[in-house]
Amino acid sequence: MWLLLSTAAVNGSDHIAHGSPGAPTSFEDFYSTDAPQFSLHVATFQDGTLVSLTFMHMTTDLGGLSSVLEAWCSILAGKPEQVAKFPGYNDVMAGLYRAETTEKSKTDGSLLSGWRLVVWALRAAYDGWMYPLESRMLRVPAKAINAIVAEARSEISLEKTTDGSKPFVSENDVILALCNRSVAKSMGRGRAIVTLIAVNPRDRLKNIFLPDSAYVQNAPCGAFFYCPVRDAQDLPLGKVAMLSRQAVVEYLTEGQIKAAAKAAYVSMIEGGNPPIVGDTTSTMIMSSNWAKSGFLDKTDFGPALTPIIFPVSVGINMGRDGDGNLWLGGDLSAASWATLMGYLKLYE
Repeated sequence: MWLLLSTAAVNGSDHIAHGSPGAPTSFEDFYSTDAPQFSLHVATFQDGTLVSLTFMHMTTDLGGLSSVLEAWCSILAGKPEQVAKFPGYNDVMAGLYRAETTEKSKTDGSLLSGWRLVVWALRAAYDGWMYPLESRMLRVPAKAINAIVAEARSEISLEKTTDGSKPFVSENDVILALCNRSVAKSMGRGRAIVTLIAVNPRDRLKNIFLPDSAYVQNAPCGAFFYCPVRDAQDLPLGKVAMLSRQAVVEYLTEGQIKAAAKAAYVSMIEGGNPPIVGDTTSTMIMSSNWAKSGFLDKTDFGPALTPIIFPVSVGINMGRDGDGNLWLGGDLSAASWATLMGYLKLYE
């Protein structure tokens, strides 16, 4: 059995939603019809079954969706006692953006506003027009991704850290470095790339998110890493990956998470938009690591059986399948896809 997950597509996107015929493909489809915010489609074949779940990101993020799937599988298995407690409908994120903190967010000083934000938006629109994004799904063989990660880690094995520990980069750090290199290929060397790394705060803030509880909602939290285009083009992949690891370490302390949440809250109240980090020359990559949700390990539908308008690049690490092959998705320009595909083919 295969489980396919997809969010409702954005109008104008060629992203394919693997839902049932007539399943929502845009935000308008939800508020103009009675379509549910979660929709399920099952296709059965002689040699397997495809279970497709389309969900609306406005309802919950992947952390919340993971809780829904876990509860669903527990009910199917006849184990209702394993369903996590639903805490209620209060805004638990208020514990972040209203928390008393004297720590300043590391994004202070790099938030775009006023004429700088206008220039950035115009440049983003121009980039989107010159290099239109294409949605694709890649299957990266286990041999290739294992070799890429191993090579990146070997490139930093002799690096020195401030605390004397052995340098480390995760598989996702390497994937983000690869995305940065692919996007940088067609950019001027004087520009920069800012990558937003979406992170689930539920496991990091135990004093706000109660253990053994299901928070089915959006809990936005993340880290930013700034990479000059020249570095993405010239540095070994492992050293670019270290920029991602450094951002995760620096941004995801409890103090920084609360400070960033407060800054985002103020930005939404005062300007109506989330904060944009970078400079007037930068482009943005929004990344999401679906492997962290562990869908492959948590989802078991066995008991039920009988004999991507916003012109920014997107990179999604959907995790490995049962054979160890890595699946990547995203929205990149044709040139960026060509660069990424060319690099991956070197390891076939």
